[in-house]
Amino acid sequence: SPKPLGPSAPRPLCQPRRPLNLRGGQGGELSAIGLVSEDLAQTLAFYSLLGIDFKEDGSPDHLSFTTKSGLMIMVDTVKMMKSMEPDWTKPERSAITLCFEQPTPQAVDKLSETIVKSGFKVNKEPWDAFWGQRYCVAEDPDGNRIDLYASLPP
Repeated sequence: SPKPLGPSAPRPLCQPRRPLNLRGGQGGELSAIGLVSEDLAQTLAFYSLLGIDFKEDGSPDHLSFTTKSGLMIMVDTVKMMKSMEPDWTKPERSAITLCFEQPTPQAVDKLSETIVKSGFKVNKEPWDAFWGQRYCVAEDPDGNRIDLYASLPP
């Protein structure tokens, strides 16, 4: 049975202890996350499975989607990145994780299956985590870690 979350309980990366305040210390605000795609068609196909419908935003090499919470996710092609920064090179491995909350534990399982059936990678099949969530670790076509999770019933 899942252990309740408390002040001293371990917490997964994607479960804040309190509502997020995206205001930065110097008056800045986190408003967007940018990704770089080597194969835009594959990136769009993968993120469409997560309900993200990117739209062209000023250029066919720059697309964006705004979530219900107002956070913008942007995708730039390698070509776009090199036009802004000619010496840009793709990092060996991304250190970012994008976390997608699902409405139910069953939705985590179903989405994991859909990702695999669509030819994409799931690094860790869904499991019931000790912190009280159904959890799954996938990977987008460019190697970014994608976590899927939902609260388990009490």
